Amino acid sequence: MTKKKTGRPMPSKILVKPLDLLEKTDSGIVIVRENDFEKTNEAEVISIGTDLKGVKVGEAVIYQAMKGTPLEIDGVSHRILSENDVLLVMEENEKL
Repeated sequence: MTKKKTGRPMPSKILVKPLDLLEKTDSGIVIVRENDFEKTNEAEVISIGTDLKGVKVGEAVIYQAMKGTPLEIDGVSHRILSENDVLLVMEENEKL
């Protein structure tokens, strides 16, 4: 039996999973997002350190380009960020 790797970020760090640049429709058509030629700086928060209050697990964030430490967990790309690397926490707005 293969064990999954787990861990927790240090108190002031955030573990994020960068969002995919390619989207697939229900019918299987692949849509390339407009920033496909650049690395994405949008990510989902996977885990947070104990000292962080401004971001929650599951939220989407925008972080500074070229920041953080890239790593692979169970074959999936992740990144460890400092709180200062996060520029924006995305929020859904129901009003248009």
